Amino acid sequence: MSATLDIVPLRSLVAVARCGGFHRAAQALHLTQSAVSQHVRRLETATGAALVERRGRSMAFTRAGEVLLVHADAILTAHDTALRAVSVQSSETVSVATTEHAADRLIPALTRLLRERLPDSRVHFRVDRSARVLAGLEDGSVDIAVFLDLIGVEDDAPVIPVRWFAAADLAVSTDGELPVILFDDPCALRTPSVETLRAAGIGWRVVAESQDLAGVTAAVRAGLGVTLLPVIDGVPDGMRLVLDLPEPPPFTLRVRTGASVSEAISDAARSAVADIAGRRTVAHA
Repeated sequence: MSATLDIVPLRSLVAVARCGGFHRAAQALHLTQSAVSQHVRRLETATGAALVERRGRSMAFTRAGEVLLVHADAILTAHDTALRAVSVQSSETVSVATTEHAADRLIPALTRLLRERLPDSRVHFRVDRSARVLAGLEDGSVDIAVFLDLIGVEDDAPVIPVRWFAAADLAVSTDGELPVILFDDPCALRTPSVETLRAAGIGWRVVAESQDLAGVTAAVRAGLGVTLLPVIDGVPDGMRLVLDLPEPPPFTLRVRTGASVSEAISDAARSAVADIAGRRTVAHA
């Protein structure tokens, strides 16, 4: 096969899925929206398939787009892992791993703060599931980890609202079994989703599961069911809040830093997350 899938366009495609649109993806990647659109068109040319389509006033991935997203995530993970394995990074490089849910707001805020406080430092980001974010910190490949976590009874942590979402045109009823979309295990949201419904006496059935945010949001936009997501930057395109379902327990964004991370870098990371939470302090882990 003569066609190739370049890393930069693949990164843009994944960002569009994770951020919920071209505009937010462009902000997260520090690119123009036209550049992100061009990257997606390059992938469509390479694959010979339409990857995104307009559905009313919102954007949705085609079946080919959803398939490519799964492979794009695996390709980017292998690419970044290989690069770290063979590269000799300077001590001025700060590696940050963040949960997918916070990426579109956290990355711009953290980049700005680190540039202001540490002008000589470079920042390397990895966006992933919470479990893999923590694994990177434990194996030393990550300096700073930011992840979604439940708030304990005596835990004075800043609350990140977590609510139910559905497709904009999906009628949600609790008569019978509620169709639910879940993340694969391990996931901070999976167990609270079903336990919240069970505690309220609402019947449910799993209609779709995915290992990443892109797959979950694609299933929601397709109208398959409802899912539980943090409300970090408004309501994603093509989705709506479902306000008549029971609220889950409170969540927060926690920040954990490696032992070798300086106080200045740690403070910059916590300031960025506090900005998201709307509080002056953030949860330590």
